[in-house]
Amino acid sequence: MTLDESEMSLPMMEMHSAHVLGGTHLLLIGGRKLETGQPLANIAFSDDIYSVELASGKVSLFGRLPTALGSHVSAIVDDQFLVVYGGTNGLRFF
Repeated sequence: MTLDESEMSLPMMEMHSAHVLGGTHLLLIGGRKLETGQPLANIAFSDDIYSVELASGKVSLFGRLPTALGSHVSAIVDDQFLVVYGGTNGLRFF
């Protein structure tokens, strides 16, 4: 799954997790997107997993979590598996 990388940039985010995958890509997982001028009550959690190619800085949508999530922990195992645990979607904690 890839969006048009020629125009894609990373949103401002907080409460996400991040990992280097295969030494070539940075994955940014979930979090809460910050939108300039929006009150915090209107800012939603994200299910997006972004990939940033370290050599070029090219951003693409790598995948999606099963639910919007922030304040979670995650790990990449053997450069094959992404494990995500806990967190919140703004309404409840997992």
